Parts: sequence; structure tokens; C-alpha cells
Amino acid sequence: MRRLALGAAPYLHMQGDRSLNAALLPGNRVSVCDINFTEPSFLHTLDDLRSDPSLLTRATKKVAPLPACGDCPALAICGGPSRNEQALIGGSTPDPQMCTFYTSTGAIAVWDNTGVQ
Repeated sequence: MRRLALGAAPYLHMQGDRSLNAALLPGNRVSVCDINFTEPSFLHTLDDLRSDPSLLTRATKKVAPLPACGDCPALAICGGPSRNEQALIGGSTPDPQMCTFYTSTGAIAVWDNTGVQ
């Protein structure tokens, strides 16, 4: 765990391989998305998490969560927007900048035969 500063209050960043990345915040609160401390759907008390462990999945990424992702040529490397990204941009459409990044990355990888690493 790393101790980082969030404004004036420190928090603990908890990260595990192939598991939940979370942040332990002041007041016995946890953000189940370690990079978003303000989205209400990610913030829970320790007691809430103990009584309902399914809350830990609130930040879990769903593959191709939006209809626009279904036919995207970059779907295999992107998977669609994360729950955090959807919360930040409103959730109704993918972020155009991220789409451009992933589609151009895929095109370059095919063009120069390097693949995506």
C-alpha cells in the first residue's frame, strides 16, 4: 500500500494483481475506484462493504457497455469505456478522444506489423 495525499487528508491506495484497486479514505470510507474519490456510486463505508460485498463490483468494467462499442474495430484492445470514464463524461457515449486513441493505435499496429503490446 502507498500513502498518498488527497488534499490535506492522507489516504491509502490498495492495489492487487488482477483484483480490486481501491482507496481507503478518511472516515472509514472506501472508493472502489482508486482514481475517483467523488463518484457516489464508488464510495462506501467499511460497514456497507461488509454487509454487501457486491458493492465492490461497482467499478468493474463491462466489455462493450455502449451500443457504439459493438462495431468498433478497436474493441478487442479497448473493451469500451470504464465505469470511471462513463461517470466522468456522463455515460451515454464513449469518450471521442479515447476512441481515437485506441482506433489509431490499432491501425498503426496493423500497418507496421508490431501488434499491440
